[in-house]
Amino acid sequence: MQASIRELRQHTKELLDAAMRGERVIVTYHDQEYIQLVPVQNKKITEKNEAFGMWKDDPSTANVDEFINQLRRPRHAD
Repeated sequence: MQASIRELRQHTKELLDAAMRGERVIVTYHDQEYIQLVPVQNKKITEKNEAFGMWKDDPSTANVDEFINQLRRPRHAD
């Protein structure tokens, strides 16, 4: 896919989405190929709710979702 600088300004989201889908997106300037849009390769993604900081070695935070739910429970049963 080719797009001019003007199209890049007017349709940035669409062109970025196309690049993220794996399409080759070439941006032209004065009808000359100028730049290619390429998505950045994702680095290692950590676990969704990994505990960190001062609580990382605390066994009570091994299951972060359960720990947070316990904190959110009411203190007194009505």
